[in-house]
Amino acid sequence: MKETSFFRLSLFFVCSIFLFSACQKGVSTPAELTKKYGVEEFKFNFLSTKSHLSFQNQKQELGSRIDMRLAKDSLIWLSARPAFGIEAARMLIRTDSAFLVNRLEKSYVALDIISLSKQVNFDGDFKTLQALFLGNVPPLDKSITPEKTDKFFVLNQIYELFKTSMYVSRENKKLSKVSVQESNGGMNSLFVDYSNFQILDGQKIPFKVNAVANFFNQKENKTDQTKIEIEHKSIKFEESDLSFPFSIPSSYSKKELKK
Repeated sequence: MKETSFFRLSLFFVCSIFLFSACQKGVSTPAELTKKYGVEEFKFNFLSTKSHLSFQNQKQELGSRIDMRLAKDSLIWLSARPAFGIEAARMLIRTDSAFLVNRLEKSYVALDIISLSKQVNFDGDFKTLQALFLGNVPPLDKSITPEKTDKFFVLNQIYELFKTSMYVSRENKKLSKVSVQESNGGMNSLFVDYSNFQILDGQKIPFKVNAVANFFNQKENKTDQTKIEIEHKSIKFEESDLSFPFSIPSSYSKKELKK
């Protein structure tokens, strides 16, 4: 697995949903969203998953087993094992930075959140990323008035050049899909669908996440499409001693991620 393959499929998903940044003034907390719209939040302190991740674009298609660990509001850790149980890459996302170690090429990439966000020209926010990994509604501007349809509460929000629409199911009170599009008619867009909801300790969580993103490729003057599917095989709550092992061997070379 090439360095650009796993790193791009990982950071692509990360960067793509960063544009929901909750840095606006007067955002609604999960408790307020529950009170207003009956939205159910998935709550945890430490969590681990065993999942399968599929990645497809115009140039390649690949899949990998992904082990993921989360510490609420602070860490997201991923390990990729595409074949024979051998780890090919390990990734650590903090509130202000992201790191990837490529075992096969003996290299690593280190980015702060600002640089990471610039990869796709979006601003970033860790809590929003965490929320959308779990199928939670991220913090929203308090001025938002939901639009009611037969099946959904639709929460629309304009942030800089992007319009986001979050569809909360009126049946199960969970985030079902997300749409992000440039409000000026630009080519960049992201669509996320959550499905296969299962009960974990009395709480609903989606075991399947599908994302389709379109980014305008200035170099080739065309729109590139990337599809990512995460299917969780198991999810479980963990104790406070859950470890997040991560180190960069001194012999590894540093790589720069090019757009």
